[in-house]
Amino acid sequence: MPVTYKQIAEIVGVSRGTVDRALNDRGRIDPDVKRRIQQVAKELGFQPSHIGRALARAKNPVKIGVIVHLTKIPFFQQVIQGIRQARTDIANLGGELLIEEFPSLDAKMQIKSLDILIRQGVQALAISPAQDEELKDRLNELYETKGLPIITFNTDMEDLKRMCYVGLDNIKAGRTSAGLMNLLLKELGGKVLIISGHSNNRANLQRTEGFIQEVGSQFTNIEIVDRRYNEDDDDKAYGITMTAVKEIRELAAIYMVSSGQAGVCRALEETGNAGRVKLIVYDTLPDTVEYIQKDVIDFIIDQNAFAQGNRPPHILFNFLFNGQPVEEENIFTDINIKTKYNI
Repeated sequence: MPVTYKQIAEIVGVSRGTVDRALNDRGRIDPDVKRRIQQVAKELGFQPSHIGRALARAKNPVKIGVIVHLTKIPFFQQVIQGIRQARTDIANLGGELLIEEFPSLDAKMQIKSLDILIRQGVQALAISPAQDEELKDRLNELYETKGLPIITFNTDMEDLKRMCYVGLDNIKAGRTSAGLMNLLLKELGGKVLIISGHSNNRANLQRTEGFIQEVGSQFTNIEIVDRRYNEDDDDKAYGITMTAVKEIRELAAIYMVSSGQAGVCRALEETGNAGRVKLIVYDTLPDTVEYIQKDVIDFIIDQNAFAQGNRPPHILFNFLFNGQPVEEENIFTDINIKTKYNI
C-alpha cells in the first residue's frame, strides 16, 4: 500500500497541508520541519503521485521562460521549431512555456525580456545569451536571490550560475573544421579567411578559437589571413567575399562560422571561384544543401538545431515537476559532418 501524506503527518506531528508544502516546495515552511518531513518520507519509501501533483499544478502551473534571439536567421528558425514543440509538450503536461524572441543579438533587449518573464512568474529560464556583463550580473542575481534555475542553449556564458549548457561543443567543432580544412588543402596549405557573425556571440568566438588552436598546433602550412564579421547577414557576407577574392592573393579557403552562407556561395559563383576556393560552413539548411550539391560548399558542420531548442524546456520542466536533477554540466549535441554524399 502506498505511503500517504496522512501517515507522514501523523509521524511528524503536523498537518497534511504542511506535508504537501514540504514535499512539493509550495509555500512557507520552517526549514527544520521540512527536513524532518522529507526524512520521514524517505524512510517510509514515499513515492509522489504524478496525478496528484498534476492536479495541484493545475492551479499553479509550472512556468518556464525562454529567450531566443536572431529569429530571422534560418538556423534559429529551426531552433524555434524545437522550442514551440516543447511548448506543446509541456502544455499537455499542465505546464506553460513563455517565449520571448527577437531578431537581433541585443543584450539590452534580452535584459528587458528577462524582466518581462520574471514579472510573469517564470520559475526557470532557458536562454541563448549575448555576451554581456550586465546581462550576466542580472542572471546571477536572479539565481542568488530567487534560486532561478537557468539553462543556456546554442551559446554559453562564462562564469554564469547555470544548471547546464545544451548545444554544440564549439571548441571541438572548430578543431574538427581545422582537420577538414587540412584535408581539403591536401597538405599543401594555403591562405584561409574566417567569416564570423558577431563579436559578442560566444559560439562564433569558440568555433574560431578552436580552429585557430588546431591550425597553430597541427597545421602550420595553413595561414589564417583575417577574420571578418558579417552580422549573420547574407548581403554583408557577399560583400566580404567579393572583396576578399580581389584583395587576398591566392586565397585558398573560407571557414564560415555563422549564418550568411548563401552570400558567400553567391560571391564565389559570380567570381568563378566556386570549387577552387574551398568552403566549410555550419548548419544544414535549404541554401547550404543546395550549394553543397553544386560543389560550392565542401563540408557542412551540422549541430542539430531542433534539439537545441527542444531539450532545455523539457529538462527544466522535469526538474521543477519531478525533481529530476541535471547531472551533466554540458549536454553536447553531435558534431555531424555533412558532404554532398550524405546530405
